[in-house]
Amino acid sequence: MDASNVKHSVYTEIREAIIHARLEPGQRLSEADLAVKMNVSRTPVREAFISLSKEGLVEILPQRGTFVTKIDLEDVRQSTFIRESLEISVLGELIKKITPEQIARLKENVAEQEKSHQRNDYIRFYELDEEFHRSLAEMSGHGKVWDIIKEIKVQMDRVRLLSLPIPSRIAELIRQHFAIIQALEERNADKARETMVLHLQYVTKPSEVQEKYKDYFIT
Repeated sequence: MDASNVKHSVYTEIREAIIHARLEPGQRLSEADLAVKMNVSRTPVREAFISLSKEGLVEILPQRGTFVTKIDLEDVRQSTFIRESLEISVLGELIKKITPEQIARLKENVAEQEKSHQRNDYIRFYELDEEFHRSLAEMSGHGKVWDIIKEIKVQMDRVRLLSLPIPSRIAELIRQHFAIIQALEERNADKARETMVLHLQYVTKPSEVQEKYKDYFIT
């Protein structure tokens, strides 16, 4: 790999490890150890730390080191508000023109979500969940909205991935996805909006997660 590919790969791998809590909130990160583990020089690791600090995923403290940030629920609340606003707008556009073929595609996605749930594969469910919401944006004709949502929802994702292994969470999320499809199929704008708001608020409902992972959150 050339230098730019190495840089991107290192950044992506560390970022994913933080979002999936393989690198835990509050954990001190060693530039040297990660470089050895990833079989790269320290430079791309150092550059990754700088980029991740701008996203609020790591904190670089002079003379002390680099640490995975703890989850700030105020950041989660703010990003949820922004995401709600954007996804409600997406549904408002989509409901005017959604086709039977698009409805069928969304239902197919939810059927795959159910299969992942039956296998207890919450990582695959997470991927399908992402695909579901990205598809809504693309079908509405505003695919770039998803790029914005991806940027602002990083703290949401940290909570989401901690919550998915909790019993009953995925089943409820699947039910909510199906309710969104029903509202689109019925062209019921009020129901679509209300269902999406409830869905996104449920996605990041932190009480159970905060109870289980107290040390992961800013108190």
